[in-house]
Amino acid sequence: MPVKWCVSGFRDAVGETAEEAIAVARRITNERERNARAARRQADHAGLPALQGSARQVQWAEQIRAICRDRDLVKEATRRRVKTAKYWIDHFKHVTRK
Repeated sequence: MPVKWCVSGFRDAVGETAEEAIAVARRITNERERNARAARRQADHAGLPALQGSARQVQWAEQIRAICRDRDLVKEATRRRVKTAKYWIDHFKHVTRK
């Protein structure tokens, strides 16, 4: 029976070998980091406040806030007022780039 390898914490990081699964997980991590940096640059350009939380929370919340801004899901005043990553994750974690 064929075996698939998966990296814990990365639902989509699957490969025929452990090395392939790890390579997929690294690509996912790199893409997430690039997206977070781009979202932070957009937030800086728009004059939005820096978010507070763990590094991973901030990375995720920055991307969520960018999507909300692009789709006009949240009023401008709210985007400027909210400074916690927790708010964005708790209220909009269902929002994705797709």
